[in-house]
Amino acid sequence: VLSNIQSNMGIEFVDQQPTNTKTATILDDDNIPGTTGISFDPTDVIVTEGVDPEAIFTVNFTGEITPGEDVTVEYVTYDGTAMDGFDMTAQIGSLTFNNGNYTATINIPILDDSYIEPQEAFTVELSNIQSNMGIEFLDLQPTNTDTGIINDNDNILGTTGISFDPADVIVTEGVDPEAIFTVNFTGLITPGEDVTVDFATYDGTAVDGSDITAQTGTLTFNDNNYSVTFAIPILNDETIEPIEEFTTVLSNIQSNMGIEFLDLQPTNTDTGIINDDDSDPSTKGVEFDLTSITVNEDAGTVSIDVVLNAQVQEEFTVEYYTVDATTIEGDDYIGVPRNSQTLTFGGIHANTQTIVINIIDDIIIEDPENFRVILENISSPLVGILSNDITTVTIVDNDGDEGWPTDVTIEACDSIPEVYEITSDSTCAISVAYDELIEGQDDECATEYTITRTWTVTDCVGNVRTHTQVITIEDTVAPTFNEELPQNMTVECNMVPDAVTLTATDTCDPNIDVVFEETITNDANCALGYTVTRTWNATDCAGNNVEHTQVITVEPTGPIMTEAYEEEISIICGDEIPAVPELIYTGGCDNYEVVFNEETQYATDSDDFMIIRNWELTDSCGNTASFEQIIFVLQPQLEEITINICIEDQPIDLLNYLPQDFDQNGTFMILEGDVVLEQSFFDPMNHEPGEYKIAYSSTEGTCKYYVDFTVLIDTECVPCGRGEIVLSKAVTANGDGVNDYFEIKGVEYCTFSFDIMIFNRWGTKVAEIQDYQNDWGGVAPSGSFGQSGMLPTGTYYYIITATDRETGKILEPFNGYIYLGTE
Repeated sequence: VLSNIQSNMGIEFVDQQPTNTKTATILDDDNIPGTTGISFDPTDVIVTEGVDPEAIFTVNFTGEITPGEDVTVEYVTYDGTAMDGFDMTAQIGSLTFNNGNYTATINIPILDDSYIEPQEAFTVELSNIQSNMGIEFLDLQPTNTDTGIINDNDNILGTTGISFDPADVIVTEGVDPEAIFTVNFTGLITPGEDVTVDFATYDGTAVDGSDITAQTGTLTFNDNNYSVTFAIPILNDETIEPIEEFTTVLSNIQSNMGIEFLDLQPTNTDTGIINDDDSDPSTKGVEFDLTSITVNEDAGTVSIDVVLNAQVQEEFTVEYYTVDATTIEGDDYIGVPRNSQTLTFGGIHANTQTIVINIIDDIIIEDPENFRVILENISSPLVGILSNDITTVTIVDNDGDEGWPTDVTIEACDSIPEVYEITSDSTCAISVAYDELIEGQDDECATEYTITRTWTVTDCVGNVRTHTQVITIEDTVAPTFNEELPQNMTVECNMVPDAVTLTATDTCDPNIDVVFEETITNDANCALGYTVTRTWNATDCAGNNVEHTQVITVEPTGPIMTEAYEEEISIICGDEIPAVPELIYTGGCDNYEVVFNEETQYATDSDDFMIIRNWELTDSCGNTASFEQIIFVLQPQLEEITINICIEDQPIDLLNYLPQDFDQNGTFMILEGDVVLEQSFFDPMNHEPGEYKIAYSSTEGTCKYYVDFTVLIDTECVPCGRGEIVLSKAVTANGDGVNDYFEIKGVEYCTFSFDIMIFNRWGTKVAEIQDYQNDWGGVAPSGSFGQSGMLPTGTYYYIITATDRETGKILEPFNGYIYLGTE
């Protein structure tokens, strides 16, 4: 600053000011961009969820700050894979540096959850440096960013991870179409993350294509799916087999979260067990094909088949042996000792195995003899020895009496066969003794008897055999009639012919009697018709019978009948009663005598009744008949009548709504609702909108009438526009019953709801009422004006909102002034 010029010449400053000033500017050389400034601590901030409650970021100021100066910088957090509210709590703020504070920290709260999740990150950004010294970020960028990294603490190896449901999967072939394996994920998966694992099946004793259909695939877990299943189709065959197994293996877990198997092994394995449904030792197994076999003594051997009735996967054996019945082992056949021989089935062996037994051919004449072959000791528990476990082999002797005479039956009076001569071409000579016995010729019918012939044969070594032939003489031929037989016929009454006389003859019995019988039905009544049955019967002494029957039919003149008429008629009470019909009769013997009667019968449990008409007839032959007509008279059904009427309509006369034929002298009874009836007139203006039920009945006459009226009063005829709404102009809340309340009128039958607000002259709201019911009389809320709770006299301003409840439509608001007088 220049001042105080000293001069003898009146010198002044050029600008004629009392002083002159010049400013000197000192430029700072300590703020060096890129060397001084603000920056994050260079390393990322790494924390562990559940261990570190906060991620702490360090921000440094490089350089010296002039005392008294502040440098500020703003910071804010941004979501990355770590998100605000789930993984951390976002922060926003500012940091201040000064001569005493060159390092500041930002604390970001870390949230602990239970979800297994990958490593997540978020960022913290610095911006908007405020300084008088031109401070910038150390890297000369407009912002600075650092990264916060959150390690998860929820994936606990051995506690979280993937595992099979622990139990083996057991299924039964033919019952379970699939073996269903369950795989579980233990722990919580972060929403949006998927964990996958591959599965595959491997043969064991159960084989792909025979017992199972092998499967491979991938299972996926997420936050909505912690348990998944996969199904292995089970193939049903008819082969009996032991319990079989296969394995399913999990491998190749894919995850962003380091998920492993729960047991920390590289794979997980579960076993599928298949129970066979074909094994039933009570029905599946081995048995003899035949339980009885006959073989001729000279056949040499007998072959006996043992069959297996199922396919069996594994080989097994069954033992067999022989025991005597009537045979002698060693004389008649070569036996098989117990526990000495077996048959092999299953595996590659056929289902039919054959036992061969040698038969010994002797020369002894003997009866058929038999021995048994028995199965026992089966080696497999999967099959059994079935019910046909024993077969009987019968050896038929070849030294018998083939060609010798057999029993025979001949007709009486036929020739008796010659005596047969028994011979033998055996080297062992025989002798034959013959005997004959005749029985049955000494009774009443000598034409039937028997001849018994006996041959006793003895061979050279003394073996004796007896042969018998029985000849039976029978009379089986019936007698025959000699004359022409009378045939069936139909005749008119009194035209029945006399019975003819028949005789009969027989080939063996010369004395045949004919027995005649005759029966007549209906006491030979011509009106009803009848039949004459004539029977001729001839029988010989052997009981052989011949019979002839003739049936003579006498046609009836017919029963008394009438031409068709209505036998049953149903009418409604009040309808005209049908006239008595004129019946036209036919049949019988004419000259009908008719007695007619009509009566009315009433029911005990209803008002319905019947009119019964009866005609009783007798003809000249004494035949009778009865005919009836029933008229069912039914009471009218309860009528249900619904009347829709608007509340402003004119009164209606309910009698005008009765059905046309109903009696109008009945009475009314109120069923539902507060009904006001003036005789039969119903005025809707005397009622609220709604439903009213009225019963009408007329029961004094023979016919009973009942009607249920349902009267539905609506408001469809009532105008409900904005122009119909009328508002009070003044309220004088003095209890005189006039203008005591602020009233909204004109739309009482409409579906409006009103919300009102009242303001004083200063614009203060003094009352607000939702769904207003015409009940505000100047009361202030909580008695805010005076001790009485009443507002002072004056003019107030209102705003009214009207809403149609049915449509939801809101009308243009009403506003205006109302005078309130409280004196």
